[in-house]
Amino acid sequence: MGRKDLLRSAIIIAALGLSLTSAAAELINGTPSDQPLFQTLSQAQWKRMLPDLGDASPEIAILHVDPNTHATQLLIRTP
Repeated sequence: MGRKDLLRSAIIIAALGLSLTSAAAELINGTPSDQPLFQTLSQAQWKRMLPDLGDASPEIAILHVDPNTHATQLLIRTP
């Protein structure tokens, strides 16, 4: 397993861990809507997944958390 594979695994584990925390649910207003949400990527609240990597860290933005099922819609961007 190479460095790229380890980094990908760390990104996936970090994303899953963050999406399951209650802190992520607090970031987003969990009101259901029948209408789509349109916004630019710069409007999303991006957080570093691996802050120790600095600018090389992948970032995550939580778009929506369902208040009933806690299903989370998120974006991940990598440098």
